[in-house]
Amino acid sequence: MNLSEIEAFPAIVDSPSITKAAEMLYLSQSTISHRLKSLEKELETTLIIRGNGQRTIYLTLKGEEFVQIARKWAALWRDTQQFKTDQVFS
Repeated sequence: MNLSEIEAFPAIVDSPSITKAAEMLYLSQSTISHRLKSLEKELETTLIIRGNGQRTIYLTLKGEEFVQIARKWAALWRDTQQFKTDQVFS
């Protein structure tokens, strides 16, 4: 699990489509799909349901739980990077 996978998930949820998430992150749809599949494999659960021929996604119960964790994880990463930057100038 890495930051790019974690950041992709809330983007998908906020969009709510893989195509729109890809546009928002300036990535290809296949890249976002790959990151989502990798994250689901790592977590050993399905996070979203994608209907055949439908552009909208739906969160599973585990997806609803994990989106909060993903947001916290990404925020902690940003805070850590800011902390490192602040150290340089202190």
